[in-house]
Amino acid sequence: MHINYFDHKKVTKKTTDAGVKKLASYATAVQKVIESGESNAPESSLSQYLNEDMQTQVYALCAHFKNLKHVVVIGIGGSSLGVEAVHSVLHTQTKTQLHILDTVSSHELEQVMLSLKSVKKVSDIAVVVISKSGSTTETIANAEIALGILQEQFGNTIYKQTIFIGNSTSPLQKAGKKLGAHTIAMADAIGGRYSVFTPVGLVPLLLLGHNIEAFLLGQADAAQAHYKTISAESASRMFEYMKLGYQSYNIFLFDTRLVRLGKWYRQLLAESIGKGRTKKGKANKLALLPTVSTAVELHSVGQLYFSDVIKVYTDFIDFDDNETDYQIPKKALLATQLKNKTLDEIGTAIYGGVVGAYHETGLPYRSTVFDEELMYSLGLFMSMRMYETMLVAELLQVDAFDQPNVELYKSKTKSILGVS
Repeated sequence: MHINYFDHKKVTKKTTDAGVKKLASYATAVQKVIESGESNAPESSLSQYLNEDMQTQVYALCAHFKNLKHVVVIGIGGSSLGVEAVHSVLHTQTKTQLHILDTVSSHELEQVMLSLKSVKKVSDIAVVVISKSGSTTETIANAEIALGILQEQFGNTIYKQTIFIGNSTSPLQKAGKKLGAHTIAMADAIGGRYSVFTPVGLVPLLLLGHNIEAFLLGQADAAQAHYKTISAESASRMFEYMKLGYQSYNIFLFDTRLVRLGKWYRQLLAESIGKGRTKKGKANKLALLPTVSTAVELHSVGQLYFSDVIKVYTDFIDFDDNETDYQIPKKALLATQLKNKTLDEIGTAIYGGVVGAYHETGLPYRSTVFDEELMYSLGLFMSMRMYETMLVAELLQVDAFDQPNVELYKSKTKSILGVS
């Protein structure tokens, strides 16, 4: 994985090193959590590659399912975005289809149900219902209706093809056991946006046919000193940009297969650092608003990015993918100046052109290019970004693991619906 930076002149090695020094104590504490196998700390999300009991449970559970053609994931936010992120990049490597029911939408529900209507064998389907608390409004509403429709189609055997994931004492887990469904618990200390290396991510990914060993190997390598240093330096840089008045953080993806990865990271960053108060109760004035862009934006809001009217810190993400390529014919009729060029060559030139323009105009950016086995690269990248986000929150002195304002909307929703 190639990682590069082009910084504002005020973001120097000296300022970055100062931030890394401030993080030393917290970094040591995180390392102790990883090495000790501590499961009661939220940072234990970084050490799931060492959790052999959890991995054994995941493999044993998924062994009940053979030759699946459809996996339906019912969950929202961290309960679905990580799986979507990985599968969107690697979906061509498996024949199993992923269906997501996240937000409340009759249209989306209908589309998923229509796609499953022609399925003849219940063993072709696995339904994974994910809610840490077991009471997430969107999730339990979608699960109730979807499983009801599938029960009419297949009878009670659909519950033998259903998995409930959440806190072991949650009402959803208890309901799953009564229905005769499979259940697997997630660690109480790990929140949804940090849960992709837990059963929340591993169970659906394994059902879809992906190599979770390579994914966990990526997380293991992210815990090595070399990558932890990169994460700490990256966190320090982001803090410096916030102090310089940068508030917009553009996650720029050069391949549409990476869009869901961008959205996974957007939630991770926004929910972790977007706090109005520090842990000591003081007002927090620093933040970054993450947005997700693709190369299409070069012809829509690209002018805004390049003009430097607003301060944008850009995060370029791409991968070196040579599995499929097309070539402009020698006797080109439309793209005569591009004859014999391949789409991969043209895409690389566009990437180079954008980066060159950023250099010429002095716009800061960071870039990541995956050049190794993709499942491994995704594990490495996602774990590094999780750790980095914890470090940014530490520099801001905010709690990386709570989401008080999100909980506020949830309680208001339940109040309107008259439920507890």
